[in-house]
Amino acid sequence: MFVFPIGLFQADGIEYLLTYNGLQSETGQEIEVTANVILLFTIPMILLVLIIQMLYFKKRPLQLRLGRVLYLLLATLIASTVYLMTENQTHLPSPEIAEVQYGIGFYLPIAAIVFEFLANRSIRKDEELVKSLDRLR
Repeated sequence: MFVFPIGLFQADGIEYLLTYNGLQSETGQEIEVTANVILLFTIPMILLVLIIQMLYFKKRPLQLRLGRVLYLLLATLIASTVYLMTENQTHLPSPEIAEVQYGIGFYLPIAAIVFEFLANRSIRKDEELVKSLDRLR
């Protein structure tokens, strides 16, 4: 999300690009926007939890707990991006006729939730397999 735009607005023939650090017109002029401090805190927190989750590969119960924390952080990130898209549209010169396009950065947290679900499902299957093998001994 630091690289890709979150959204693109078109109003009065001018394009405005919403990134993690603000809303800018196509001329590069920054527009006063709603503070997106939530993005600046949640994205690094998500990265940190993901790295910790990968490094603790031998502690599967901890990985599952970190996955739950990650779900919460990703839900917060999705809610804050939706809020930023709607709130920053009001700062445009003519917000009622602005055309809104969602960028790749808007969809990345949704993809992250899907991949986290798949990872947690596999971790849970591994844990069940280890427990079943322990019962056989």
